[in-house]
Amino acid sequence: MTLWKRFLQTFLVFAVVVGGFLVIAWLQKDIDHFRQNTQPDSLLFLPPSEVWHAAVLGHDAMAADLLWLEGIQLLSCEFDHRRKVAWIYRVFDLITDLDPYFISAYRFGGIFLDIFEKKSRLSIQLLEKGMMRNPDDYTAYYEAAMLSVISYKDRAAAIRYLRQGVRKKNFPDWLPSTLAVYLSKEEGFEEARRLLVDMGHQSNMDGFRQYLRSRLEVLWRDRARAMKNNPLAYANLPPEKQWTEEKFLDLDYRPWENDNSNH
Repeated sequence: MTLWKRFLQTFLVFAVVVGGFLVIAWLQKDIDHFRQNTQPDSLLFLPPSEVWHAAVLGHDAMAADLLWLEGIQLLSCEFDHRRKVAWIYRVFDLITDLDPYFISAYRFGGIFLDIFEKKSRLSIQLLEKGMMRNPDDYTAYYEAAMLSVISYKDRAAAIRYLRQGVRKKNFPDWLPSTLAVYLSKEEGFEEARRLLVDMGHQSNMDGFRQYLRSRLEVLWRDRARAMKNNPLAYANLPPEKQWTEEKFLDLDYRPWENDNSNH
């Protein structure tokens, strides 16, 4: 590489870095002035992401970070409740348009919307946008499941979201157990057990299998407690649901693989 090409390359990198900082400084100054001299509810009229994209010269992620910081600060402003909910959705929708992979924006945007308005369809709508934009991430599915239970009292929807979440590449170890807990309340202990056993069947990691066994032990105790509290519901169980503790806790016992197996 000639000396002239090296100089040109260094100059271009320097120009891009300086330009980025100038854009951030301009945005910060402009938004600070806007915040001090504008009613918060007028922020509903933020320009669309296409305008922001042109204004920040392609530095969309930087603009999203700046809007995130300003948006968090503006949450404490006092203005009409309904317009506040609409504004929260507008700003977090814009942030995630600028940076579709901003997982925290989907997560906390959904939580904030639910805090300010219970059963707000906008909270689930924002989280479902996160699911669509980040198909390999479990976070939006988990948050949607929690909102479904806490705000909507809709356990079936929570189970649906959690079932999708456990299929994602980055799901945490505790997510299958969370689903198992909801299944045990909604669809029976046997299905909850099957979920944990299937997870164990797909893994050769001793530590993870031990963890799943500990969750099976909790599930077995919960089942015993349910039988004690409601003996009539368990009085005439069919043979396939009359578990022994040994078989229930055995991660390798999968009777559904053989129709002739008996519990």
